[in-house]
Amino acid sequence: MSTNHQTLITTAGTADSPDRNDCPSVHTLPGREEAFVVVRDDVDDSARAELAAEYNPERELLGTQPRWVPCGLMDLATLGRFMDDNVHQRGDWRFRLEQLPAYSRAGADFQAWRNGDAPPTAKQQWLDQLERDVAAGIAHYRVRILSEDLTDYELYACQRGYALNSAFEQIRVLRRGEHSIPSLLGPGDYWVVNRIVVPVIYQTDGTFVGAAYIGAADDRAEAYRDDARRLWDAAEPWASWWSRHPEYHGARPSRAA
Repeated sequence: MSTNHQTLITTAGTADSPDRNDCPSVHTLPGREEAFVVVRDDVDDSARAELAAEYNPERELLGTQPRWVPCGLMDLATLGRFMDDNVHQRGDWRFRLEQLPAYSRAGADFQAWRNGDAPPTAKQQWLDQLERDVAAGIAHYRVRILSEDLTDYELYACQRGYALNSAFEQIRVLRRGEHSIPSLLGPGDYWVVNRIVVPVIYQTDGTFVGAAYIGAADDRAEAYRDDARRLWDAAEPWASWWSRHPEYHGARPSRAA
């Protein structure tokens, strides 16, 4: 997302979006520099509280009326373009804190795992991309906070995500009840992209709401970067943790799909 463009958010609903396009998506108007992100009225209280915490309530209002306010919320497509624009050359890096027990966006891959089917071809495409990044001098870091009793999603992520991605991505684990977890900056996920911070907001069921943008020089960004350093230092490398837990290697989901 170009930081020269102002991005706006509303909870007014699709019918009130400037160009009447479906949401969630980034909306634009001809001849204007603004882009618009629509959040549906049914955003739950948890996500709404995170949104309110991210933005200055004196100038950025959230409500159900068609009220447009400045913020930096990105939808998934815009977040993808942002990553492509900022993580593409030698020396670039990104860090991800991931701590939700489940994410609803897993889609076909998660369902295939639950059914005992092979992963979709998109998984291999992502592994190929990670391999190209490593060869190009681009680094990927991740800290995963796991539940004491792994959820189906966490088990799936271990088997079909981290166990494969760890060939190219530097991954560390903090499991509740097993590791001493440092005090967290908050309950949500975030990326640190080089020095830019991108908080990621979800509803309690793991539905993606949007990704914020905190510039590298913003005072809030250093708090996130410090949080990332503390978590990274405290976490156990993936290879060590996974080798100590063979009971998860072939485990199946606890419920029928």
